[in-house]
Amino acid sequence: MKDLGHGANVDNMAKKFGKNENDIIDFSSNVNPHIISDLGKYVLEGLEKSRSYPDINYTNLRNNISDYIKVDSELIIPGNGATEIIYLLMKSIKRRLAILNPTFSEYGRGAKLNNLEIIDFHLKEENNFSIDLDEIQKNMDKFDSLFVCNPNNPNGKVKDLNELLDLMIENDKLLIVDNENIFEGNLELLKEADLGYEIEVGTASFEEIKDDFIDFFMTPFMWYVRFCKWLVYPTYDNGFNQKIAYTGGEVWVIRILAIVAVLFIMGIIMVIIMETIKQYKKMWNEISQMFLIGSLSGIAVLGDVTRKYLPVNLILLFILINMGIMLLRIYLRKKFDYM
Repeated sequence: MKDLGHGANVDNMAKKFGKNENDIIDFSSNVNPHIISDLGKYVLEGLEKSRSYPDINYTNLRNNISDYIKVDSELIIPGNGATEIIYLLMKSIKRRLAILNPTFSEYGRGAKLNNLEIIDFHLKEENNFSIDLDEIQKNMDKFDSLFVCNPNNPNGKVKDLNELLDLMIENDKLLIVDNENIFEGNLELLKEADLGYEIEVGTASFEEIKDDFIDFFMTPFMWYVRFCKWLVYPTYDNGFNQKIAYTGGEVWVIRILAIVAVLFIMGIIMVIIMETIKQYKKMWNEISQMFLIGSLSGIAVLGDVTRKYLPVNLILLFILINMGIMLLRIYLRKKFDYM
């Protein structure tokens, strides 16, 4: 099989074939066609800070990604493009790497540069470039890690990796998946493209509601963990996205003030919660049941649509809606002796 290299070199192809690069449609890389709205504004904001070195730990970026994909920020490593991450990864895995071909050439190139032994599996056109689990199972003792691109480059096929993942776990092997552009904004596009992989898109499922329920309690806990870490090593932002440590005697003053402020806020929240529960018990009747069931049903049906325009935890939204209804009923009861 001929190695065609990295691809995505439109300028080189235009010169080679005497074409205008604007007339070339590049299918050699998985590029997201959606441009971030107001991208120019963010670029200019970044240029204003370019006179100083950025945070070498990418703290804010990792925290924002963590909040978006619901993964611990400690497990997120930003890189200068996927290729840098791939090359760094090759330095940290065991010596024998299996690769499903045809695929992105940088997997093999990165492996060779790090003196890894490469085991090639070939996705066959007559099998619609599907993964041959039987072949992988037969050769399981020949490799330590398996690299998969999904959707695959260059054929664009999306793979269901559940069976492969089970097989790798069963045999104590490492599965590395280069997931390109599979985020919430791309799900509809993948579904419409008929790529041979069924993706579930629609109303808020039980799993989504369950995840939001877990996040509802986990998020305050993660805030507590971050606060404890900050207490050990208090820092502040100097205005250039850099964390500066407090020094000397002011460290303990900052710690004490922070603890007092947090305890005060938690006290207010607890009072509000207890008062809300007290009022809710007083107001509970058939009308309350009707609103409770109605709001729960509404969130279950419209939850996914709601989060497209308002990225909010559905459990929190459910609580806020019912608190709003309760406050409205208290107001109407006082004013009109109604509800």
